[in-house]
Formats: sequence, structure tokens, C-alpha cells
Amino acid sequence: MLINVRLVIGEQVKRMGSDDKVFALTYQNTLAFAYDKENVEEKLEDSVDELLAKFADQYAQERGTLKRVKEKGTLAASLGYETDYETAVARAKKEHKNVMLLLVANYCPWCRKFEELVLRKEDVNALVHSKYISVILNKEKETFPPAFNIAFTPVVHFVNPATQQAYHTVAGYNSRDEFVHWLETDKHP
Repeated sequence: MLINVRLVIGEQVKRMGSDDKVFALTYQNTLAFAYDKENVEEKLEDSVDELLAKFADQYAQERGTLKRVKEKGTLAASLGYETDYETAVARAKKEHKNVMLLLVANYCPWCRKFEELVLRKEDVNALVHSKYISVILNKEKETFPPAFNIAFTPVVHFVNPATQQAYHTVAGYNSRDEFVHWLETDKHP
């Protein structure tokens, strides 16, 4: 039997151009350990400590090294992503590809980390373009179908353009290796 320990962190953030606050989930990580009746409390404490240490390290790194993308379209333009959902769907239908919809937010340091440490890698970008029509949208500014609006950022929806339904969703930050593994194993037509 395995016990899963999951750390999910959210925060109250202001919407752009408004004083309205929303609760956004901005981080998630999970560890598992084998159940051992005699050491369960110790293993649980160790797992929580490890999850918190990982979060603290990543948060410190992000605050010191990543900057908010200030100019609309900068990331999209540099990666060759679309910036309009409907345009991406039309292209995907024409090119017989699925849509990779990435939703980010200004308040999200994990979005910056995903953009900089995963999506900007040449091999990742080449793999994305070989399989998908990719579109990046700021949840706070751009429009997209409400069905794709979940509490996590970043969130990547893999969408069948014919049905405009997500067949897989990757919520929260994923490392380069995790994300590439999923891209390489995606067999959805």
C-alpha cells in the first residue's frame, strides 16, 4: 500500500485592471511512500518536510531569476505560438493537428518558470510544433472557452480541434523531463 502526500499552494491575487481578488492554485507537488505501520508518522513528517523544502527552493530561485513578461506576445512570438484560440483551432483543423492551449497569468511565478525552463528549450519547442498548433493566452486578458478555465496556472490543455474538447490536461508546473515525456507519449490522433 502506498501513501501519497500532496502539497497544493494557492493565493489570493488581484485581477488585472480590477480590485477583485480571486483564489488561484499556483503550485502542486506529490510524494509517495510505502505504508509501514511502525514508521508511518516519521515517513509522513519526512515527506511533508521534503515537499516544503522543494517548494522553498523553487520559490527562492524563481523570485531571483525570472521576470514577468511585460510585452504582450513576446513569448508567443519568440516561440511561434498563436495568441488567439479561434485562429489556433482553424489552423489545427487545416493542418490535421491537435491544439496545445497554454493558459498563464501575470501573478504566477510558476508560469514564468515553465515558460523559461521548459518551453524555451529548442528541443521542447520543436517537439511542440511537430505535433500541435500551440496557443498561449493570459487568463486575465484573453478570451477562451470557459470549459478550459481551471484554478491552476500554468495549465496546458491538449484539445481535439474537431470537438474542441480537451483529451488531456497538465495542471501546474512540470519539469522539462515530465513535459517532454508526456509530449512523446501522446498518441491521440
